[in-house]
Amino acid sequence: MFDQRFTGAFTNPLDLEDFPYDKQTVSINIESQAYTSDKLTFFYDRGLPSKAVPSDMKILEWDIYPSPDKAVKIVQDDHYYPLFDLNYSRFRLSLRVQRQPGYYINKVVVGVMLLGTMNCLIYSLAVSEADRQMGTISIFLAMVAYLFVTSSDLPKVAVATRIDKFMTLNFVAVFFTMIVHAALYLLREKEDSITAAKLEELKQRKTRGADFQSKSSITSTADINLVPIGSSKSDDSAEDADKDGPKHEHDDEGHEVEEPLLERFLSWRHFVFTRKMDLIVVCSGYAIYLILALTIMFGPSPPDVPK
Repeated sequence: MFDQRFTGAFTNPLDLEDFPYDKQTVSINIESQAYTSDKLTFFYDRGLPSKAVPSDMKILEWDIYPSPDKAVKIVQDDHYYPLFDLNYSRFRLSLRVQRQPGYYINKVVVGVMLLGTMNCLIYSLAVSEADRQMGTISIFLAMVAYLFVTSSDLPKVAVATRIDKFMTLNFVAVFFTMIVHAALYLLREKEDSITAAKLEELKQRKTRGADFQSKSSITSTADINLVPIGSSKSDDSAEDADKDGPKHEHDDEGHEVEEPLLERFLSWRHFVFTRKMDLIVVCSGYAIYLILALTIMFGPSPPDVPK
């Protein structure tokens, strides 16, 4: 029996699907290459797991999970090689660790969420302003630049990590916002053209109505002059008019002419409807964005199954 100290660099495959909240099992396998199990067998002190990791041990960017006295697992067994039909004694030490996510939350998540919030604030601009589209494009380019700067700190793996899903969500949100801005701008342009045509038609109807009223007053004056003096016909006509209620202006084709107050109301309603629509879109869209972003980044992790 003899003791020997080993020093070396060890590599382990990592499961990064839950990055940056991932938990990893770091394993060290020691096995003889020259002596089979009948010539060399590894033994370890039964109290070694509690001594393997000191209580004050620190690993950069990692925490020992769940605690130093429970994170170590030691297995001593024989490894069989069917090709050679031989057994070799093997000593395996496993350490369970959890990544510290603070760096990635502060440097990546917070910055991208601020850009996402700025993307929603673009709705404060008027629909008719083209600065909406330009602002959304600027946010998209800022996210691309931000991803380019932080990509060196992110793992380059085929599987989609939490941060990958989070970044994809933000790009999709900006793209969707750009589509909404374009659609609202086109709808506003169409509605403005319809409103302008309606106002022009209203103006023309008012002009024709004024001419019709002028002709009607002349005819009424002529009729009044034909009524004999002392007749009560004019009085009866006035009373009938009062009973019928207020009269409306009509054009020469007999159509009722809207009052200027109605014209102002239509313009005011158009403005309020547009702003209300903006408020509904930005509130609902930002609420959905926050729910999805917080669920992706801070939602529950998959069940911890040590490997």
